[in-house]
Amino acid sequence: MMSDQGTSGMGLHGRAPHERPSDRNALIRDPVVILAAPRSGSSALFAALSAHPDLWSRYRESNQLFEGPFDPILTGAPSNALTEDDLEEDTRGTLLRGFFDSVGNLERLPFTRHITLRGRGRRRISEAIALLTKPLKRPPIRIVEKSPKNTFRVPFLRALFPDARFIHLTRDPRGNIASLYRAWQMPGRYKTYPLPPGFRVVGYSGSEWSFVLQPGWDRLDGRTLVEICADQWRACNEACMRDLRSVGPEVAMRVRYEDVVAHPMEALGRIAGWAHLDPAPFERFAAGLEAIQATSKPHPDKWRGLQREIGSVLGQVEDVASTLGYS
Repeated sequence: MMSDQGTSGMGLHGRAPHERPSDRNALIRDPVVILAAPRSGSSALFAALSAHPDLWSRYRESNQLFEGPFDPILTGAPSNALTEDDLEEDTRGTLLRGFFDSVGNLERLPFTRHITLRGRGRRRISEAIALLTKPLKRPPIRIVEKSPKNTFRVPFLRALFPDARFIHLTRDPRGNIASLYRAWQMPGRYKTYPLPPGFRVVGYSGSEWSFVLQPGWDRLDGRTLVEICADQWRACNEACMRDLRSVGPEVAMRVRYEDVVAHPMEALGRIAGWAHLDPAPFERFAAGLEAIQATSKPHPDKWRGLQREIGSVLGQVEDVASTLGYS
């Protein structure tokens, strides 16, 4: 069973946490993968973990790597879901090399102070960090990885990274769905795929889908925007619970966004102990984590501005919310 606390122990397939992986994964060992629905605070947690000197990072989501070979527009795939059957040997090598070459580690550079990458220039800056720290990169390295689309790729990721550790970050559905709802309506941001001709979203005038393409999304034709946002929250968290159900607590842990915000050092310290990381580098976040992708000032009751809309879909997510401890 997945742990809500995080413990140390043997890794996947009985391997000790710091044992060198097999030759095919000699570039990367023991990666930490954050799984979360979009708009759940995963960017802030990712930025904090990316500030640890033992974790190399792309400092941005890895969709570009995955959607080279697996872009639904090019492949005709019905969603962002991937399984171990999708991972061919040549694709494995390409992805492992892609991750290894594109990660950097700002903390390894002398006389630098950690900065949080954000905005349109993030890709260029992260590429520069990877280039600057390339001489310091000695395989195997540990990486931290994050993308909401990965919530539908757990079997694929376990095949790609056999010794991966997974953090399932959850957020109260009321605040999470409200944030999704507002972000969907922001022009030019968070758009992922063009809507099919004739596909109608009630209360939405845009022509593009936003965020994750969950399995079964096409059945939502004619639904309201808030129903689609609720379905995205449900689908992401449901997939994590299903695909991590059989792993041990040393492989997966669940962390609440609310706990990270209220007690950042306690939450980060728990993650450090579980992932066998020195907690000291996280002390810089004692005052709190930065809001990376916030569209307005964070507040726990901000969802109440959409109370009627959110109230209309709570029944749609009630079972998953209850399982995650949100009443």
